[in-house]
Amino acid sequence: MFIRIVHHWAKPGQTETGQCFIDANGDKMAGYPGFRYRYRLEPPEGPTFITTLTAWDSEEAYQNYRSAQTPYSQMPDYPFERTEAKELFVKSSSGAPPA
Repeated sequence: MFIRIVHHWAKPGQTETGQCFIDANGDKMAGYPGFRYRYRLEPPEGPTFITTLTAWDSEEAYQNYRSAQTPYSQMPDYPFERTEAKELFVKSSSGAPPA
């Protein structure tokens, strides 16, 4: 399984727009082969930044999704100042998979 974790810093006044953007993106992902799940995570003190954790069957499945999308740099209304991403491969797990 391939996991992608991304931290998003919203532009001033764009946090709610950013949350909607992330959720809509997750809805689009759900239709792609190899997609497993996506979580939008926020700190308890409020969304100073928004983190997403997305799981795919493989890195190839994720890359197929990304290659079908418009690059963020070409989106005039992209609500984030910056993002930082980390890609990880699951080597071991405990517990039940997410519902």
